[in-house]
Amino acid sequence: MWPEAKCEIYVTGVGAVATTEALWYRLQSRGTPKTIIVLGLAGTYDRSFPLYTGVQVRRELWAALGRRTLRQLEPLPATLLRDFPLQVESTAMPLDLPQVTGLTIESVSACRKEARFWKRAYPEAVLETQENAAYLQFGARLSLPVYALRVISNWVGDRRWDRLAAFEALANFAYHVGFPLYERLLAGETAPGSGH
Repeated sequence: MWPEAKCEIYVTGVGAVATTEALWYRLQSRGTPKTIIVLGLAGTYDRSFPLYTGVQVRRELWAALGRRTLRQLEPLPATLLRDFPLQVESTAMPLDLPQVTGLTIESVSACRKEARFWKRAYPEAVLETQENAAYLQFGARLSLPVYALRVISNWVGDRRWDRLAAFEALANFAYHVGFPLYERLLAGETAPGSGH
């Protein structure tokens, strides 16, 4: 999936907790990276995005930080959240990809009813992942850019999806978008593709 290069590939695992722990462990053991390029799959709530399309997440929302009722989510009071943000903006430069808002939830929406609940609670969300908010929050705390790049693998709530086709699309996306981005950043460009 990735050409031969001196590039650190780090698998953080599934879920915001596993991702956060892996990122902080990497920070403690190896120091602060200059940037993070996230490559992975994501389900979409928006059927106007074709399957296997690559997108860049510009904003991520933390879901499930509150009390869930039958029809809505009652957010935690601000006094309990303190300075923890319910949404995180990417500081990475925009790429020539669709720019979307994502939703980080604790587990995959396993049915259409679950998908409708989250889409109703967060109508601006295009994608659902279990990790993006953790990546962007890590970057925000350390003032480093995080390129959260995802390939749309399935419709959220639909259990039947072609995993082989999704992983092939991700491999192609990593090779044609992720690796060239890495090379441009390594060469010192500040705006990928701009020549600067």
